[in-house]
Order: sequence, then C-alpha cells, then structure tokens
Amino acid sequence: MDGHHEKYQRLIDFCRTLPPTPTAISHPCDAGSLRGVAEAAGPGLIQPILVGPRALDAHANGQGRPRISTAASRVSTWVIPTDEELMIAQHTRRLVAAPATTE
Repeated sequence: MDGHHEKYQRLIDFCRTLPPTPTAISHPCDAGSLRGVAEAAGPGLIQPILVGPRALDAHANGQGRPRISTAASRVSTWVIPTDEELMIAQHTRRLVAAPATTE
C-alpha cells in the first residue's frame, strides 16, 4: 500500500473511533446514491438523514427516464446525467501535461 492510501486508511481508522456524524443526504433516489450512503453508514462513519421525495416512480427510475417522481409528489425529481469519469480523465490529462513546478 502506497503512502497516499495509508494516510486515507489512517483517517478512516481514526473516524471509526468517533461517534457517527449526522449527515443529510439530499435526494438519494438511485442505486448509486444509496450505495454511497450504505458504504459510509455501514462502518458507522455517518448517521444518514435521507431527504427526498416520498413518491418515486420505480418503473421510470428503473428504465432510466429523466423524471423519476410521480405526479402525486410535491417535488419534481429529475435525473441529470453526468460523466464524472470523463471529467477526472480530463483533469488528470491537464495536470500530467502541465510543466513541473519547483513548489
């Protein structure tokens, strides 16, 4: 394990000695969002407080439709696609191509 991962693991190990932090999770309406909540709540790092619409259209969500709230929901919930992997790759490429500094 390299130094960066060791620092991260030490931080996680320290946080596990603390009580879970109450954390508001806004609109955890898809599997990916809920997976992140579970990964942090499982080891007791956070105490999740889920904030979102009560009426989701499971069929629309399962089919990848943009609107996943039902007509009965007081809040209209939309899925906005992102490409985080592309953004990370672009930022990495820019940093690697940048001239080295002496700082």
